[in-house]
Amino acid sequence: RAVILVAAWLGDARLIDNKMVELA
Repeated sequence: RAVILVAAWLGDARLIDNKMVELA
């Protein structure tokens, strides 16, 4: 389960980074 949580967190982080880049 921990691995899935980490993978999901990394996925969310990537989406947030992409949104920040688009906003910038």
